Amino acid sequence: MDEWRVFDVMKHLSANLDRSRDRLQKLSSGQPFELPPTGVSSGGMGSAEYASFSDLRRSYIDGMADILAVVRRADPSRYLDLTAEHGQLGPFDWLHWALYSHHVHTHDHIGQIATIRTALRG
Repeated sequence: MDEWRVFDVMKHLSANLDRSRDRLQKLSSGQPFELPPTGVSSGGMGSAEYASFSDLRRSYIDGMADILAVVRRADPSRYLDLTAEHGQLGPFDWLHWALYSHHVHTHDHIGQIATIRTALRG
């Protein structure tokens, strides 16, 4: 897909929130993280269906609240030697995963949404 709608961007951002929460929870508590045998592929949209944009937005907000709770409970000085592989960027500790997944990656997609908004305002 060359162009995404705002719905597509949000669905993509929501698709891996559970996996991200689990990864952050495990790594920040000193446990190894193994990718589940099935799940959303990199760049995927996931299989969840949403009745409306409001439902998708609520799911994203709730998922991010769970992730923020994990990060807030974690000690930023512990378990930084434990890593999990990013498919293209190599090993990340839990802090790097949090930063990449929920700031860098998200910021890139917010840029997509900003571009869509600008085009619509034309």
